[in-house]
Amino acid sequence: MVTIRPLINVLGKIIRLPKGSYLDPTSLGSGNADNTTYLRGDGSWASTSDITINLGNTDLTSNRNTAKFTLNGATSSNVFRVDNSSGTNIFIARGNGSVGIGTTTPSGNLNIIPSGTIAGSNLANAGVLIGSAVSQGIGIDTNEIYNKGGEFIIGTIDAFSLSFRPNAVQRVVIGTSEMVVNDDSANYDFRVEGDTDANLFFTDASTDRVGVGTNTPSYKLDINGDVNVASGSAYRHNGTAGISGTYTFGGGGTGDIASMTFNGGILTAVTTVP
Repeated sequence: MVTIRPLINVLGKIIRLPKGSYLDPTSLGSGNADNTTYLRGDGSWASTSDITINLGNTDLTSNRNTAKFTLNGATSSNVFRVDNSSGTNIFIARGNGSVGIGTTTPSGNLNIIPSGTIAGSNLANAGVLIGSAVSQGIGIDTNEIYNKGGEFIIGTIDAFSLSFRPNAVQRVVIGTSEMVVNDDSANYDFRVEGDTDANLFFTDASTDRVGVGTNTPSYKLDINGDVNVASGSAYRHNGTAGISGTYTFGGGGTGDIASMTFNGGILTAVTTVP
């Protein structure tokens, strides 16, 4: 059973229904001047809320090159809707151009309200499904986008950037030559976690400092942990190797550095704790 609301103002032509179909004689008649009531086939007057067409198991077809259904008026109150056998709306189109699936009050041109959520596992519950829920597809619901069965690619076809803007603020921009975090120069930190170190790498936007092993760096580069220089022999200040002398470090255990000697910025000697 398909229900069409409201009554069309002008039918234009009498249509021929497929074999096995019929118009309910108690739900079809001529309307009054203001289209608020119509004369039913049994002689009584009724509201123009419904015309019921029962198509049985046949298809409703048109022999014209173009078949259309026109709503009388470009307002949200003019509605074409499709209900299931229980009377639950499954599709609605309004005269103002809005279409709803799973909702009778659509916002925007197309408004889809899914009946469930993917919940990280079931694409069949998606509001929008591209492909297959079983083999390979992409599902979208109100707060999730999931891919199944193949590589999931997010990108741009041409040389435009890809931006991520939580709360309408540009946080990450991926361009063709660089990736920028905190592109809006806001107080937005960046943190990389290790397996056991929650602050393996940390940028503190409010102080313009970088921490390694700390999220409260006190200097431009603040390292909490051991540092190893695998190659090179000069310590430079403003690009110039200039420090000289022996620098002694207190404490430490056997094998730790006790002192370092520089000559014009060149490391010449290292002693360790015996």
